[in-house]
Amino acid sequence: MEYKNIKGIIIKETRFKENDKIFTVVTDALGKINLLAKGAAKLNSKLSSLSPLALMEMDLKSLSDNMYIATGSHKLIDFFDISKDLESYAYLSYIFSLANDLFLYEDPFPDLMKLLINTVYLYSKGDKNKELLKCVFELRALTLSGYAIESEECVMCGDKDIKYINLYEGECLCKNCGGEDSGKPVSPSVLAAIRHITYSEDSKVFSFSVNGPYIKELSIITTNYIKICLEKEYSSLKYLRNIQKGLN
Repeated sequence: MEYKNIKGIIIKETRFKENDKIFTVVTDALGKINLLAKGAAKLNSKLSSLSPLALMEMDLKSLSDNMYIATGSHKLIDFFDISKDLESYAYLSYIFSLANDLFLYEDPFPDLMKLLINTVYLYSKGDKNKELLKCVFELRALTLSGYAIESEECVMCGDKDIKYINLYEGECLCKNCGGEDSGKPVSPSVLAAIRHITYSEDSKVFSFSVNGPYIKELSIITTNYIKICLEKEYSSLKYLRNIQKGLN
């Protein structure tokens, strides 16, 4: 079966044989797929435009379960400038690792696709705090995947004056119902950020700011929540932190 004008972002690239590549691609219409690009490693290949740092439009043929072959491609949006900044590139590598686990093969996930495209675009623009973008993607992606933190009110009594967050249960508690044994303290600024990321419309999810010290608190929460929900730690995140140590 042939597919035309499939939009997608390459999140993983593997060299195959001498001149071929196999890509893991998240797409608008097919979900996550494996894509064989014959001759893509050649400079004069018609598929040489296939790149992880772009929103691609591709023509495909189905080969087998989850595997397709590329017959044509061109870039809709080029995000190549990200590769010029080592830290931004490391952030994106981590986000692509998360996307690889959250997207399922041949199961379209349009809301997550939109979030990924917007996140990559904002990293390419360079206008927003990089760590905050990471936090937004982590928490919003988990929310879309069914792991929303119940942060509007205390899960025990309904009080909206939240003081504690329990990441293992994905819930928040007030000062009367919570404590050090049932969660971690959460500041009002970070709670407001969590609520915004969780409940805002797609078009507004990045439209907020957090002061520097609170970004660190938020990042600890979102990264730990990723670890708890997805039950793994990411080498790409460790690589990012090592890059940042070298830059400081």
